[in-house]
Amino acid sequence: MWYNYRRLPAVTLAKQLVDSGKLGKIFHYRANFLQDWTINADLPQGGTSLWRMDVEAAGSGVTGDLLAHCIDTAMWLNGSIKDVSAVTETFVKQRRHQLTGKMQPVGIDDACIFHCHFENGSLGLFESAVRPRA
Repeated sequence: MWYNYRRLPAVTLAKQLVDSGKLGKIFHYRANFLQDWTINADLPQGGTSLWRMDVEAAGSGVTGDLLAHCIDTAMWLNGSIKDVSAVTETFVKQRRHQLTGKMQPVGIDDACIFHCHFENGSLGLFESAVRPRA
């Protein structure tokens, strides 16, 4: 899989700084990927345009959809992850399926937080969620 965030100029610069040693030893890594459009309970699941909301098509929610990019970037910048402790939550428990019109249980996660140790000894903190607009 191609994780395109590696090629953002700011991330490429961060990689150069880490690899050069100019930042010294990395002790902590933090990543957040937050969105708000899927928290609306009226948003249906399934169908071509809403595949991310359907566990059969997506496989997971924010953990696989959003945090996968954060994890790849973290591993590219900071090295392998040694261990993880995580919590996920599905806030909207049922949604109408776009194709059938029937209410169905939601099988994807709306939020994930986890912390980890990297192989280099640094700590990591990751968060991904869909949030209502304030």
